[in-house]
Amino acid sequence: MKQILSIEELRQRIANHKTRMAMDEVLSCFYSNNLRSAVVMLYSTVVSDLYYKLLDLRDLYTDGGAIQILEEIEKRKKTDPKSSAWEMVMPEMCMKQNKIIRTEDYAHYESLQNERNLCAHPVIDGTDDLYRPNRAYVQGLIISMMEGLLCKPSFISKDLFRLFIVDIARVSHELIDENLVIKYIETKYLDQINNPQEEYLLFKSLWKIVFYIENDDCNENRIINYKVLMKMMERNKESFLQEIHSNPELFFKDASMPVPTTFADVMSSRWGLLIQFLNIYHTVYNDIPDVFKIEMDKKIKETKNLSLIVLYDKPDKLKYVMDCITTEQYYMSFRMLQYYNDIVKFGFSEDNYYAFVVTLYGHSPQFANANWNYIYFLKPIISQLPTALVEQLIQLMDRNNQVYNSNEFHNAVSKVKERMQQLNPAFDYTPFTHFS
Repeated sequence: MKQILSIEELRQRIANHKTRMAMDEVLSCFYSNNLRSAVVMLYSTVVSDLYYKLLDLRDLYTDGGAIQILEEIEKRKKTDPKSSAWEMVMPEMCMKQNKIIRTEDYAHYESLQNERNLCAHPVIDGTDDLYRPNRAYVQGLIISMMEGLLCKPSFISKDLFRLFIVDIARVSHELIDENLVIKYIETKYLDQINNPQEEYLLFKSLWKIVFYIENDDCNENRIINYKVLMKMMERNKESFLQEIHSNPELFFKDASMPVPTTFADVMSSRWGLLIQFLNIYHTVYNDIPDVFKIEMDKKIKETKNLSLIVLYDKPDKLKYVMDCITTEQYYMSFRMLQYYNDIVKFGFSEDNYYAFVVTLYGHSPQFANANWNYIYFLKPIISQLPTALVEQLIQLMDRNNQVYNSNEFHNAVSKVKERMQQLNPAFDYTPFTHFS
């Protein structure tokens, strides 16, 4: 359902400060009942704002269509400096090239243009009075112009989604750091849109790109697109969950997509990302249509590396994760372990997290696991471990040959002994062969 905003709420959504100042003048005329002046000033505000937005498209987005329109405007100004014909040509060119103005917005603009012509020229009616517009009609023009143009960012058009995903791909290659990419996209696009309905349209299209479409571009950018999708979900949690609840068939309509074939691929696969989404928004699982759900559950049951990351149906997520890293770690990729690590680190207490890392390292199933578990997970927290966990860690390290034969074992022993020296200098290492 479209959100209905008051004139003042719409005014606050105007991003360009020059446009907002001009709109203040329009509203001052309107509230003072100077309706002819309000219409004339509104027309000037709309034309100016459209021009500012074309400059943004040219300077910030290097938009070829905007460059072409601006060149045509400058050419007309030079040919006939006194003519205002460019004011009429500019909106029409924008509409035809899908820049800023959509078809329905252009129809509203034409209504404003006609009303402005009546208000700005000395048209005398049959009673020898100057034309005076209807107050309710002027109010409607003000609202339609703010909703359709003034409150929207320059990049809103039918090409917005293409521009959006191309920019995500470009900046993800340039910035590398995913957090910087998300911040860039949020600042440049999402904060500028400032409209849940417009953002929902982007979200719905991005959902298809992340979870259903298979091609080289989608595969290469699937993870960063998923991260952007999750940021949009975070920004609009209640409204987007309601959309999914009301229209689940739009979001879950093709369960035939194949499962990942290798353990390394599971976290970045379409199924893997969908499961990660459900792990966060687990109530959505109840909205999934039965046909899709049956096929999904079957695939998960038959695919071990998918089943290991399913948390949305686990009543005790921490116990499940601890059991998995103890008995099933052999089947997990490094990215999957990172996923588990983040779940426990950010979702549970510090003590739980320390116990998780000690268990993870102590049950490393291969030399390679032991090396990366130490470097990436254990080493950063050894100096914070309490006495009981250091003792447990020593026991686990001493009896796991994949740990004590790994390249990083001696470095780990040195750090563990250093921590134990701080906690219990009299600790007896005699029972532990690989520590003595």
